[in-house]
Amino acid sequence: MTQESLFMRVCRQTAWLLCCCAIMAASVSCVTHADSGPPPVETLQSGDFIWPKKPDAIIPYALPEGTRAMDQTVWETERDAYIESLMSSQSLTEDEKRRIELLGTMSYESFMRIYMEDVPSDEEMARGVSAGVGHVAIVRKVDGEPATIMEALWDIGVREIPYEQWKAEREGQIFWHGRLGNLHPARRAAVAGLASREVGKPYDFWNFNLEDDTGFYCSKLAWLMIRNATGLVVDDNPDPQRILWYSPKQLLKSPHIKLLQNPGGYGLPSVRTE
Repeated sequence: MTQESLFMRVCRQTAWLLCCCAIMAASVSCVTHADSGPPPVETLQSGDFIWPKKPDAIIPYALPEGTRAMDQTVWETERDAYIESLMSSQSLTEDEKRRIELLGTMSYESFMRIYMEDVPSDEEMARGVSAGVGHVAIVRKVDGEPATIMEALWDIGVREIPYEQWKAEREGQIFWHGRLGNLHPARRAAVAGLASREVGKPYDFWNFNLEDDTGFYCSKLAWLMIRNATGLVVDDNPDPQRILWYSPKQLLKSPHIKLLQNPGGYGLPSVRTE
């Protein structure tokens, strides 16, 4: 084989490999991509989940327009009231005793890391960046009707609003978009259907029984609606009695969730991409 023919063979093989890589990249991008704006409505299906947050910021516990200090005050006040209510009980369960122990020494910063963030890297600690995802909402999309969002919010409770309005309220934020895997669309849609029945229920962050439907926080609403509609326990822990919260972070990282839009490593600083 001449040097020239060898060169041409290598070129053909290289071109073939590049073509294969391009096809593989294209197929992957159909599943997970780096877009970070609101998912286009045509990509949404009933029973999907969306995690919004401001770039390089946490989602506050209670006060989206307030300062971190204000948010910390609200959380600490409610934590202390909850502990006091437990302490006044004549008989405490072992879970409640453990919860008093944990919450009694838990700082607001520790809470944020447990509930809203991954453990940050040394670089993030040095930069002072907090970039957890602290909220999740459920999509409802019925044929012939505009898409809506259902979510549990502090001081509002469980609400349902048009998707376009929800996007407008979160201008400039980044978004993760996920879907339950290996389920028929009708079963996923049942999650949203059940969630719509909870609209008007109060927000209750201090109820650690995930199957108690008298009140909800955002990821508790998702956990219970998934279980009741599909029979799937999304974190593979069937015990609804929890020591601490089931967080939006846990839902996003569930092996049963297929991410369709992923703007970056979870817990890492993320920026909007157009």
